[in-house]
Amino acid sequence: MLSPMTTSQATATRRHAWRWVLLAVVGLVYCTIGVRGLTGPWHWGHNGYNGAAFSQAAKNSARFGIVGQAPYHYDREPPQASEIYTHHPMALHAHLVASFALFGTHEWAARLVPFLYSLATWLLLMFAVRRYWGDRTALLAGLIYALTPLNLIFANMVNHEQGGIFACLLLLYAYLRWFETGGRLHAVLCAVAVTLAVQFDWPGYYVAFAIATHCLLAGVRGTAPPGWRSFIGGFSAVTLANMLAFVGWIYVTRSGLDEMAEAFQFRSQTPSAGGYVMLLVRRLLLLHGPILLGAAGIGTVGSFLTHKGRPLPQRALLPLAFLFAGSIQVLVFPQAAQLHSYWIYYWSPALAIAAALGLGLVIDRTEMLQDRSRYVAVPKRWIEPLVVLLFVATQGSLALSTWHEQLDHGHAADCDDCYFQSLERLWFTALDEHYDSTTVRYAIHRSVQEPRTELRYYLDAPHRTVERVYPVAADEVLLLDLNNLGRGERNILPYLSRTYPTVVWMNRFYAIDLRSSETKMTRFDVVEDDPSFLRWWLTTQTSGPPLRWERVP
Repeated sequence: MLSPMTTSQATATRRHAWRWVLLAVVGLVYCTIGVRGLTGPWHWGHNGYNGAAFSQAAKNSARFGIVGQAPYHYDREPPQASEIYTHHPMALHAHLVASFALFGTHEWAARLVPFLYSLATWLLLMFAVRRYWGDRTALLAGLIYALTPLNLIFANMVNHEQGGIFACLLLLYAYLRWFETGGRLHAVLCAVAVTLAVQFDWPGYYVAFAIATHCLLAGVRGTAPPGWRSFIGGFSAVTLANMLAFVGWIYVTRSGLDEMAEAFQFRSQTPSAGGYVMLLVRRLLLLHGPILLGAAGIGTVGSFLTHKGRPLPQRALLPLAFLFAGSIQVLVFPQAAQLHSYWIYYWSPALAIAAALGLGLVIDRTEMLQDRSRYVAVPKRWIEPLVVLLFVATQGSLALSTWHEQLDHGHAADCDDCYFQSLERLWFTALDEHYDSTTVRYAIHRSVQEPRTELRYYLDAPHRTVERVYPVAADEVLLLDLNNLGRGERNILPYLSRTYPTVVWMNRFYAIDLRSSETKMTRFDVVEDDPSFLRWWLTTQTSGPPLRWERVP
């Protein structure tokens, strides 16, 4: 026969089973959205630009056997030192090189890296919050993080943030565990995690600074574990060794630090304070939502009032360190923050925890009101599910609508009048299939509008921009867009098409092979594709119907 305590626990478990069912449903939605467009070509915007650039760098490392990143190099000779990208550490690059080696050079192999880190961050966040704040707060933090528009929009964007946030979260959890136990295992885990964090992204250093400062203050106050001096020494040595290794590598590779200093100066250019603050507010409202931010405000104020006159508990370091790191990113690099709408990414874990505490506070106060009021007819046990479901419905609707809107905006957030290159992307992927990238050279006429990195990735061959349709070097394939040609240039096209092999897509995009004198005209038209739902979900990144080329007889 069950004891009264065991019976009570079983009843509580059944009463709160809805929490985990809801979390599983939201988690499934998060994962489903995270793989949207996983196998598709690079789309215009943050997602496509970063993915194409860093994937090109990984291809070049494998092709030329180089360590450094060369994201904008398409020639057949190894890149020069001046082409090596040094603005970020190398962990993402190493992951992409490994993923391409394991799975082949595919877009999905690149996007798999950030998606898995996004998923790991979500799981680790709930695990850490559960330990330090309990089941309910962990559930709420998981729901909030998964329903944050920013986290949905950029879940599979190939960039440094996803791995960096995961490593910082692991580092903070390992440090709090070391602070509890003083155990060597957790100290070693801190060394591993800080190495991963700072090799992924610069905010890893900011979190490391917050941890070292916290440990030092706790040691001075006499609340740190006995070996705190050794911990600070070893932790700081590992962090500093990582920094010196990367900076030293840059110095050797680029024969100095001038380019790094110029990049820092450029990214830290200061805009007008008022306009910059309004930009950040607008992005917070767009990429997190007013409901989430309101809950985070309630949680923050409530936490400080609860501990008024007393030191904050050690667990507060978890959200505060992310708040600190994200704030340094925004304050020190305003030019970069203006350009990249995801620059506020490092605030997401802090806001998720704060909002979870705020929702918990709303639930508690509502239950207290129910106890004191005769006019509240809702049973007390229903209050938590109703509040949570109301939040999930409203925040979830906002998150999904914002994410859907960003599909067509190329995940760029700030894009009122942008040219998304949808047809050009379809054209350039066809060029990749039609010509051998190991032998072809391209001459891109100025009529081709904005051939950005997302498009050049599919050339993966030497190319240059030309002002004239003719004459062009005889060893090149001329690319031009009929829609943007002047009348005089259009008059030359019939002669070129009769003289050289020509491929035309939708009577607009021309590829004229000047390497051969064989007269041949091949035409393609664009038609709507009819794939299965799964293939459509994995390959398309826009809300419109999928398109494909069909050869015209």
